[in-house]
Amino acid sequence: MVRAGAVGLLGCVLAGLAQNPADLFEKAPPSVDEALRARTNKFFQAHVDGKFRVADEVVAEDSKDAFFAANKTRCYTFEIIKITYSENFTRAQAVVTCEMDFTIPGAGRVRVKAPRTTLWKLVDGQWWYYIVSSDSIDSPFGKMHPGPEGKASGPVTPQPGADLAAIRSMVKVSKGQVHLRADKPGSDEVILTNSMPLVVTLVLQYASMPGLDIQLDRKELKTGETARVAIRWEPKDKAPPPSMMAQILVQPIAQVFAIRLSFAPPGQ
Repeated sequence: MVRAGAVGLLGCVLAGLAQNPADLFEKAPPSVDEALRARTNKFFQAHVDGKFRVADEVVAEDSKDAFFAANKTRCYTFEIIKITYSENFTRAQAVVTCEMDFTIPGAGRVRVKAPRTTLWKLVDGQWWYYIVSSDSIDSPFGKMHPGPEGKASGPVTPQPGADLAAIRSMVKVSKGQVHLRADKPGSDEVILTNSMPLVVTLVLQYASMPGLDIQLDRKELKTGETARVAIRWEPKDKAPPPSMMAQILVQPIAQVFAIRLSFAPPGQ
C-alpha cells in the first residue's frame, strides 16, 4: 500500500512538471473559474438581451454609478476568450468578444466581433464587475486615446458604404512574399502601416527553424505609424523547406497577414 501510494504521488509530481510552469501559478481552482465564468456570462447575456438591469446585478457597488452613466452597447453574440487571474485569484481580467454594430466616420455602419476586457474582483466569495476611471474612450475596437481637442488623429478615408473589409484595408503590408537562397545568408523586411484612427496591436507567429530569425520591432501601432518585420536567414546543417509561412495577427480587427518565405535551392 505504501509503495502504491508513493508511485501515485510520483505520478502527480511528474504530471505537474509536464505542465507549463506558469500554469501552476496562474490556473485558478475549477470552482473559482466556474464562478467567474457564470458571472461573466450573466453580464454579457444581459447585453445580448438588452436587459441592463440584470447586468447591474453583478456590478460592484462602487462602480454602479459609472456603469449607469456609461454608454451601453447591445451584443448580438459573445464569447469568453481568456481569463487572467491575479492577487491570489481575487482579481481577474476577462477578455470577451462581442459581435456588435459600430459606426466609423466615412465607413458607415459595420458589424464586428470586437474584444472587450472586463475587470472583476472577488468580494465575500462573489465575483463583481468593476470599472476603473480612465482618460481613454471605450469602443468596440478597444481603448481609443483621443488626440488634440479630443479628436482621434489620422485620416479615415474608405469609400462610402464600406464594410469591415474596407476597415481592415486601413492596415497594409508592403508585401506578402520574401525570397531567400537556401545556401546563402540573406535578409529582407516587411513593413506594416496603420491608417486606422485606432491603436492596433501586432502578434507575430511562425514556426522556429535553425538559422531563421524573424523580429517585429514594435507590437503596437498608432494612427500613421509603421512596424518593421526583419527577416534574417543564416544557413545551418539542416536544409530549409521549399517554403514556409509567417503570420502577423492585427487586433482588434482580427486581420491576419501571411508572409510566405521561399528558399531557392543552390544554383537557382
